[in-house]
Amino acid sequence: DGTLFVTIGERGDRPSAQDLSRENGSVLRITRTGEVPRDNPFVGQEGARGAIWSYGHRNPQGAALDLDGQLWVSEHGAKGGDEVNRVVKGANYGWPVISYGRHYSGARIGEGTAKPGMEQPAHYWDPSIAP
Repeated sequence: DGTLFVTIGERGDRPSAQDLSRENGSVLRITRTGEVPRDNPFVGQEGARGAIWSYGHRNPQGAALDLDGQLWVSEHGAKGGDEVNRVVKGANYGWPVISYGRHYSGARIGEGTAKPGMEQPAHYWDPSIAP
């Protein structure tokens, strides 16, 4: 459809991944000229950045479209919890509220591994697969 997906990590500011007024921890969808498509999920929502397609990501780095045009993103967890996510328009992927990883100290992250209204990864690794 001529749009681009851009992945943005939470940049060490965990709470920002749940804040729709910031683009940290999100997947953005923009036009080739940098404009926000009118059919993005948060366009017109007060206080939300219109370019956000999905949010609640920790560190999404790899992205690809499958043969059906579905966006998939690989995402680094903390200590464990690396994920592959099927990215859905407007979805919340839970970081830092839910995670399969742990803090580097070994402490638990957030409230557990699942919460209503937050997407589950298509697959996760624990321990981590990243070097």
